[in-house]
Amino acid sequence: MTNGESRSNGERARESVTRGFCRGWSWLQVAASMALIASPSRAVADATTPPFHLLRYDDNYSYLAHRQTSDFTPWEDLKYIPLDRESPGGPFVSVGGEVRFQYIERWNDQFGRIPGAQGSLQQRYLWHADLVGSDQVRIFGQLISAWEQGRKPTSLPTDVDHLDVQQLFAELKSAPDAAAKGYLRIGRQEILLAGHQLLKIREGPDVRLSFNGARAHVAQGDFDSDLFTANVVQPRAGLFDDSWTDHSVTFAGLNLGWHPKLSGLANVRADAFVFDYRNRSVRYEQFAGTEHRQTYGLRASGRSGSWEFDYEGSLQSGTLGPLAIRAWGVAFFTSYHWDSEPTKPKLTLGLSSVTGDRNRSDREINTFNCLFARGDYFGDTSLLTGSNTLDLSLLTDRELVQRLHVSIQWDRLWRSETTDGLYAPPLIYVRSGLVSDSRDIGNQFTLTATLSVNRFVTVQLIGSAFVAGDFIKAGPTKTGTEGLTMRTQFKF
Repeated sequence: MTNGESRSNGERARESVTRGFCRGWSWLQVAASMALIASPSRAVADATTPPFHLLRYDDNYSYLAHRQTSDFTPWEDLKYIPLDRESPGGPFVSVGGEVRFQYIERWNDQFGRIPGAQGSLQQRYLWHADLVGSDQVRIFGQLISAWEQGRKPTSLPTDVDHLDVQQLFAELKSAPDAAAKGYLRIGRQEILLAGHQLLKIREGPDVRLSFNGARAHVAQGDFDSDLFTANVVQPRAGLFDDSWTDHSVTFAGLNLGWHPKLSGLANVRADAFVFDYRNRSVRYEQFAGTEHRQTYGLRASGRSGSWEFDYEGSLQSGTLGPLAIRAWGVAFFTSYHWDSEPTKPKLTLGLSSVTGDRNRSDREINTFNCLFARGDYFGDTSLLTGSNTLDLSLLTDRELVQRLHVSIQWDRLWRSETTDGLYAPPLIYVRSGLVSDSRDIGNQFTLTATLSVNRFVTVQLIGSAFVAGDFIKAGPTKTGTEGLTMRTQFKF
């Protein structure tokens, strides 16, 4: 046996052991989380504690000021820590956090560029403290520690951030008796605008998206507005090394919202928005350089009886080096609910069309930038972002039994333009359009099962399969990609 063969066998053995350890550790976390439902104190907490928000600064425990501390559950002792016990309703601190473990197995990842199977064990720890000084002043801080083991050829930037500040901002609120309610937040923060397709917080990967900047929000009657300007935080693997002054990617915007109460309609909302995006270094099929892009869009959503809709459209202009940007994208989602059925099934039909570049040799680029859309834009495999795609999707979900939610999604994908290639999240050029004239990218199928054990523990299993179309099969790597994600999350 040669040294090369010996090393190859040794590497395969180590990889097998690592995958086995990762799987075992992931399932150990699932079992440990399930065991948390046994405590009697949790039943009390389930009955009295409000649900945790995706953005933890939205949690509000000021109502505990009006209860006797002797009636608190152990969890509520952390949620309301008065700084002056002689002054009920005065300043207090609220503490919380999250522990998430997920094991991700991929087969022939990135359309076969990484052949065979590879496993990735990811851990994320979040801790936060909310100092509420008064009805008008607060300081919110959150630390993150994210780790990854097993990904080939190396961890992604969004996998690892060993210890850093995820959020740290000061908030000044309007007076309680003011006609217009609002706030000003200054510092590092996560930003999410009501339902927007182009601004998510990157919940799937280990490291969530955050910004250094300022945001002003004002609401009066049926109207609200958001104005923000910020730098995108670029995660680094070390200790407290995520720069506060990195201007490589900047993002600013204005959103005007209207949410009237209309007869026969529920949760109606309309938004008009303008976003300004700058990136010092980005690569497209036609050109690589500095991008300055403006996005102008409209969004409408609501529900009428069993029908629900969410429609959004955007135009983009600006410059990419010497090229002029001319692009557009639309997304239409229509759902039907069967609320009278015990399992409350829901069926959603989606159609999105996002432009690609039409001509490689002109002075214009038509590739739409999806900005900060979900990293798993077409499902858990995270193979593609929406740029240069036409997607027809069908999603069905239901609650099979109490607390167990199951969804199945099918996406049929084509290229919008045969003269442009494909892009992976967030916007990484991964495949040239010169490979083939075919528009056929393929089919993706995703099955998601989510068990909400209680308010604190969620267990999730996600299986996905991407079946390669003619454009993928014509490339240097030609296969589909399959994936399995096991995730357990504990919040407090």
